[in-house]
Amino acid sequence: MITEHFVIDVFKDADEDAVISILSNSEVKNNYICYDLDYDGLKKKFKQLKLDSKIKIHYARAVFKDGKVIAIVNDVHYEKDRIEIEIAVLPEFQKSDIIAEILNAVTDELMNKKGFSEVLTYCFSNYKELREALEKANYQKLDKEETFMYRGNDVKCLFYVNKR
Repeated sequence: MITEHFVIDVFKDADEDAVISILSNSEVKNNYICYDLDYDGLKKKFKQLKLDSKIKIHYARAVFKDGKVIAIVNDVHYEKDRIEIEIAVLPEFQKSDIIAEILNAVTDELMNKKGFSEVLTYCFSNYKELREALEKANYQKLDKEETFMYRGNDVKCLFYVNKR
């Protein structure tokens, strides 16, 4: 899938180092639930994302800018016609317009090609750019909030839905 600025596609073997770099980036982990994995754990996570991007029962995509992986979108949970996704974006691309463009394309694919009627996601309350991007991409904030311990800190998580 091609947007104005990005290519969103399945993972390839050549993407492993870039994905590991994203998943191990401390700024990314401040906004995306990715526990501290060792190198072997990160390699396993990449292999799972690559597999999930190619099979029908899961959803995972790499977001490319000029041939480089700059973001990861993957499912967290799904049932019937509802899917929950999460997004990890390199710090230099964590701007609301960029994230909104990615979310619009992914939401379109999930609803129009995969048949989901609802796409849910979460956002850490302190991640202003993602909150703004979700609003730009027509996601509605749900009344549901959750606070949990993540990487030694209490994190407040907000939940959003798109029901186009």
